[in-house]
Amino acid sequence: MDNTLIAVIISVVGGIVGGFIAIWGQYFLFKKESTFRKFLRDADREDNFKLIALDKRLEKHQEAFSHWVDLIRAIHDKGTKKDDAVNKCMEFWNNNCLYLDMDSSKALKDCAMAVSFYSEYLQVNKDAKRDRQSKVYDTNKMWDEIMSVGQIISKGVGLPHLKSEDTIGYDKDGNKIESLGGEVRNI
Repeated sequence: MDNTLIAVIISVVGGIVGGFIAIWGQYFLFKKESTFRKFLRDADREDNFKLIALDKRLEKHQEAFSHWVDLIRAIHDKGTKKDDAVNKCMEFWNNNCLYLDMDSSKALKDCAMAVSFYSEYLQVNKDAKRDRQSKVYDTNKMWDEIMSVGQIISKGVGLPHLKSEDTIGYDKDGNKIESLGGEVRNI
C-alpha cells in the first residue's frame, strides 16, 4: 500500500474517532451539567419551602402568643369575654396546632383549659377557706403554669430575643407587670 493511502485512511479514521469523542464528550458534559442544574434547582425549591414553612411557623407562634395574652386578659372576667377568648384560642389551636412546636402546642391547649376553670377553682378554694377546710385546688401552681405559656411559645419559635432581660407579664389579679433587668414593677 501506498503511504498516501495509509495516511488518508488514518486521517479518516482519526476524524471519525475524534468526532465521536467530541460528540460523546458534549453529551457527557450536558448530562452532568443538567444533573448539577437539577440538583441546584431542587435545592433552591427545598430552601424556598423551608423558608415558607419557617415564615408560617413564626406567624402561627405569634398568633398563639396573642391568644395567650387574650386568655390572660380575660381570666377573671365574669361575663362572656373569658369564654370567647377560650373558644377563639381552641379554634386557633384546632386549625394550627401542627405549625406550633410540640411544647407550645401542648402548653397553649392546657392553658386554655386552665383559664376556663381558674375562676371557679379560686371560688372553691375561697369557700373551703371560709369553711376552715384546706384548699381543694393548687391555684398558685395553675397560675404559674398559665403564666409560663408565653415563654414556652417564645422559645418554640427558636429566635433569639432582642432584650433577654426584659419580660412583660401579669400578676395574679390581672395587672400588667414588667421586669427590667431583674427589678419588678407594676404598670
